[in-house]
Amino acid sequence: MILITIPICSYNALLERCDTSRPEYEILVNGFIERSADGSQEIRIIVDDQQRELLGKFVEEVCAGAVLHVIDARVCSPTTLAQLKSNSGIKLRDHPLMSYRGIPNWPPVWTAEFGNRRSGEVGVLKNVKMTHVFKNKVFLTMICDGSRYMGCLIFDDVGFCRQIFSVLERNLGKRIKEIGDLDLAHTF
Repeated sequence: MILITIPICSYNALLERCDTSRPEYEILVNGFIERSADGSQEIRIIVDDQQRELLGKFVEEVCAGAVLHVIDARVCSPTTLAQLKSNSGIKLRDHPLMSYRGIPNWPPVWTAEFGNRRSGEVGVLKNVKMTHVFKNKVFLTMICDGSRYMGCLIFDDVGFCRQIFSVLERNLGKRIKEIGDLDLAHTF
């Protein structure tokens, strides 16, 4: 098995250029976020030789600057892979598809009546909605300190948006911070 490391900005550029029906997309979304000591983020993807070759050709085709990251990927020992997999839980807030145009969308900006705002993972989730008009948006309602606030999550990936909507529906009544902590490794 091979570990590919891609800086988050290169990863986002690749995702933007990859149609969701391509096999390379499935490889790309099988990564997990790692934070380095300096606070920067990178995506790590564990692949076999065939997947590495397929991804390498795609990367070369659409984003030459990222080719080195695939070429310089390192072969992992079974022990290293086991450690990576055991630590590869992906919290909702850190999931690489929890973004719109490369900007993380969690937590949403919370707005109440009269323009009052809250920020961060505060309050308790009370309701979630999707419409057939905005297929890439999830609308949330939460209660904090006795006031009702609305927020909106916008996604590049409509399929992932539907998955998050289902996750949020199953977690109504939970604290927003708890929801941000949910492990979404199963979505890969």
